[in-house]
Amino acid sequence: MSYAERLVARARRAKTIELVERLLTEGRVRVAGEDQFAECRKVIDYAKRH
Repeated sequence: MSYAERLVARARRAKTIELVERLLTEGRVRVAGEDQFAECRKVIDYAKRH
């Protein structure tokens, strides 16, 4: 199984798409807490790598 087919990769890709759509519609995204910030950081890092 390739990395792109793994559950974690598909979930991060979905979150990346969601975050980009929010940025396009709202112009900025507010992060409520440390946990959400860490998750957004992982999504952004994933998007930069792929």
